[in-house]
Order: sequence, then structure tokens, then C-alpha cells
Amino acid sequence: RFGKGGYWGWICSCGGMAESLGDEYRSLAPHGPTAKKWENLGQFVLLVAMILSVFKLMPITHGSDMYLIIDRAYSVIVDVFFAGVLGLGVYFFMGGRIWCRFGCPLAALMHIQTRFSRYRIVADKKACISCNICTKVCHMGIDVMNFANKGIPMNDAECVRCSSCVESCPMDVLAFDELETSDIEN
Repeated sequence: RFGKGGYWGWICSCGGMAESLGDEYRSLAPHGPTAKKWENLGQFVLLVAMILSVFKLMPITHGSDMYLIIDRAYSVIVDVFFAGVLGLGVYFFMGGRIWCRFGCPLAALMHIQTRFSRYRIVADKKACISCNICTKVCHMGIDVMNFANKGIPMNDAECVRCSSCVESCPMDVLAFDELETSDIEN
């Protein structure tokens, strides 16, 4: 019902860490067309995570040398590198939610679900003063003001519904709402 935003904005522990540890680095989030292209990196990370998970779950006798090698590799690659170093370490250099945006395999998987969600951030076009604050505070690098100026629901699949743009808007232009039908054009 809420798309990935319901999970990442309000439940995900990595998202919570991004909101607390990465909040003061929010302005470092990459914006623009090049950053939008890099968002597809999550699909590659999803593939790697799926392959590693298959190896981890293979019916290899526990205690065998092969199982121990796979278990250690999985622990180092997924637990330490992906979740630890990339998941938390880059907040201070590239802004919070950088992992959610470019590397989280679950986020890449849920892009599909988000396309069918009717839950969106909507804007009152007449009240928007084009101050660009909503875009500046977006961890996900979304040009929120572009949607607000046009008065259309924000249909960017990267949006995690963290409410930073809604809370930061000085004119209360943005709000959460549910559309009549899903918008799969996002």
C-alpha cells in the first residue's frame, strides 16, 4: 500500500541510522542526471546479494571446508563490507541515505512494488514559492521542487517517504496523500 516508502521511511533500521547519523550531512547528497544514472547500481548489488545468498543457503554439510569458506566470505562481503562500510561509512562523505539510494538490494527489489503504490507526496502548486529547500534536504537527490512547481504527485521510485521535504517546506506545500489509482509511469 505504501510502497517502499512505508518501510524505508519509518521502519528500516538502516534508514533510521541515515536519518540520525547522516542528517547533518544531508546537503552532500549527489543531485543531477549523473547521480540518477548511478541509482541503477542497486540492481547490480541485488544480483550479487542474491548469488551470495544462494551460496549461503546451499545444502552443504555444515562444518565442511566449503561451507566455512562460503560462510566467511558471506560474512565479510555482506555483513562487514555492504552493511557496515558502505551502509554507514559513506554517510559522512556523501550524505545520509546514500546506501539506500545507490546500494541497498532490498531498495532495488522494492522499486517494482513502489510503481504500483498509490501513496505519494503531493503538492499545492499555487502555494509553492520555488525556494528549492525541498530539493536541498532530499537525501535521495530527487528534484522535489520540480514536482511541486507542476503540482503533480511525486512519482520518483527513489523516494523513501522520509518526510524531510514535507517538514522543511516553509509554505506547507507538500503533504502525504493516496492517489485514486496507481501511477506506473514513475
